[in-house]
Amino acid sequence: MKQMKWLVSIFAVLALAACNNSSDDSSEHGSANDGEQTNQFGTIEHGVNEGGSAQPEGTPNEDEGIGFNLAGGEVEEAQNVPEDVKEAVKKQFATYLATINNKQVDEHVALLSPNSESFTIEGEREHMTELFEQFDMNYEASDETIVKYDEEKNEVQLYATMAVSVKEIPNGKPIERTGRQVTVFHLEDGEWKIVTVHFIGDQ
Repeated sequence: MKQMKWLVSIFAVLALAACNNSSDDSSEHGSANDGEQTNQFGTIEHGVNEGGSAQPEGTPNEDEGIGFNLAGGEVEEAQNVPEDVKEAVKKQFATYLATINNKQVDEHVALLSPNSESFTIEGEREHMTELFEQFDMNYEASDETIVKYDEEKNEVQLYATMAVSVKEIPNGKPIERTGRQVTVFHLEDGEWKIVTVHFIGDQ
């Protein structure tokens, strides 16, 4: 099973040499490139695209239905999202960021779906424990927007503009990075769980 590692933006920062730069395109559709990239930890990243340019139609994740549309430079919000769903998903996303910033492993993995095809819970627990031991991290999100809601599939895609700061312990120099992220949630047993994350790094 493919191991997707949640902090894809950390590895976009720390393993730039392994990233596949996207070509510029004028299309106003953004989607995450699902290319596999090896980072310094020896893991495989999925859903990381370096370059931040809008992707042309026909990219892998567009085929999967993961991405966002731009209208007048702004991300389009899905129009069919109930208010209680918006509130619940955005609350889960805020908790997700807090668990990273506060190095809360148990709380972090509790947000993840055990049914994901991208990772295993125990694999993520081990990975996050290792990351928290090696790095201080700060994730800040803005422009949180639900860009897709599928009531039949119980799926929500949340877009956010991300600012990430990573500092190696104990005396590393902070590395700062910005980008755009789409986090996919599924409703499982009455709770929205994260099934995958796609990050597009800015140039």
